[in-house]
Amino acid sequence: MSVSKLLEVMSVLKRLEAVNVKRYIDKCTEVCWYMSVQDPQLFMEGDQSPEGKFDSSKYREYTKKGPYEEFVVWPVLYLYRGGPMLSKGVAQGSKLKDKISGKD
Repeated sequence: MSVSKLLEVMSVLKRLEAVNVKRYIDKCTEVCWYMSVQDPQLFMEGDQSPEGKFDSSKYREYTKKGPYEEFVVWPVLYLYRGGPMLSKGVAQGSKLKDKISGKD
């Protein structure tokens, strides 16, 4: 394959990737809009617990298990603030308390 052909293919792939990313962003925006116009609004909770404990009633483990929560990958989704949980969130577990992001 010639260099010019390879550059042409790479250019097409970059444009296709940009179109796909824009579609993804558009879909995310649409879902967020639908969540916000509900009455009451859906509620997402993604804050870490103050003591950094992993709460398995709210989160599934991401790639590592542990008694502490290192970071939140995906928030918990509730029907409304203070309402029933629709979907557990996803968080990274940690065996070490000092690995918790934002904690000293």
